[in-house]
Amino acid sequence: MINLTKISHIAFAVRSIDEAVSIFQRLFGATVIYGPFTPSDKQHKFILLSVGGIVVELMEPTDDQGFLARFIAKRGEGFNHIGFDVDDIQSASNALKSEGLQIIRERVDYPGLKYLFVHPKSFFGIELHLEEDWRSYSDLETI
Repeated sequence: MINLTKISHIAFAVRSIDEAVSIFQRLFGATVIYGPFTPSDKQHKFILLSVGGIVVELMEPTDDQGFLARFIAKRGEGFNHIGFDVDDIQSASNALKSEGLQIIRERVDYPGLKYLFVHPKSFFGIELHLEEDWRSYSDLETI
């Protein structure tokens, strides 16, 4: 059994982070926690907001052929994934694999930020993001 300790964030795919942040700030009083930041894959950039005590991740494609651009082309803007903190990412990975779930990105051996993503086709159309051992948002700069 996987021990989920909390919902860490909810992520949305958007065409423009600037436009989305502006709307979240005007409507909900959102504040920027971290970012914007472009991970090493250079396919997207993201920003983390605090909205009513919830962390919201807004992601914008930066590569027309990348995973996020394909997601928006197929489904439009909107909900992308939900993130949960777990106490043991390796055990979570093993449990998911033993149930036959497809893991699409995984990094379970790095100190500071360990994570995995479960393909939505193998989990009721929901992309899961499980993570362990966040020390600070600066750990995100290692992805």
